[in-house]
Amino acid sequence: MRNLQNKDTGSYWCAVEIEGVWIDKTEQLHLTVQSAPDVSVVSSSVSGHEGGNVSVQCFYSSGYQNKLKQWCRYKDQRCYTVGRTDTSQSSSVQISDNVRRRSFTVLMTGLRLSDSGWFFCSAGDQQTSVQLTVTVPDVSLEDPHVPVSVTEPKPAVVTTEAFERNGRVAALSSTTPNNESTVNSEEQHNEHHGHLEVWISVVVLLLLMVAVVLSAIILRNKLGQY
Repeated sequence: MRNLQNKDTGSYWCAVEIEGVWIDKTEQLHLTVQSAPDVSVVSSSVSGHEGGNVSVQCFYSSGYQNKLKQWCRYKDQRCYTVGRTDTSQSSSVQISDNVRRRSFTVLMTGLRLSDSGWFFCSAGDQQTSVQLTVTVPDVSLEDPHVPVSVTEPKPAVVTTEAFERNGRVAALSSTTPNNESTVNSEEQHNEHHGHLEVWISVVVLLLLMVAVVLSAIILRNKLGQY
């Protein structure tokens, strides 16, 4: 059933046709079509955190389009009209009216715990109630406003044995390049010394050979004279 009207209010029942015979059921359903309220809200209960914001959307019928729109508190009957109103504390109320959609939005910022209670949207002489609940936000490490305690790392304790061992390692590391250079120098020196010994041996051998040849020549000459 679509597009219900006030005239659709009444009793209804189901019937079944079997082989051309209508069988009526005795159970009936009574339908009541009510007129749309002149002022209504999306939700009659809203909640927010302390210091946060909350928004309430109120609707009104076409007959109240040019009526005064307000957001009021039952406790002290304090009302806020379209626009922005700063309270004596940190919270504020802002009401914006959308005539085309026939609705106005109430935005409360900087909520306080004392803001909890019953409010109502009104347009002209029509109103509808809304309950507001303000709670304390949960403390979380993800909240950037909550200070996070940082534990400083404990200083490392170095024992005498470890210090001496590390000192030896550091000394060994620092002298490694010099040792390598020394080893390389010694290897080059030994190689050069080896070459020098070979040349000396060759020269001595040549000298001996020359001495032997000269001795043989001198000995032959002497034998020839005799």
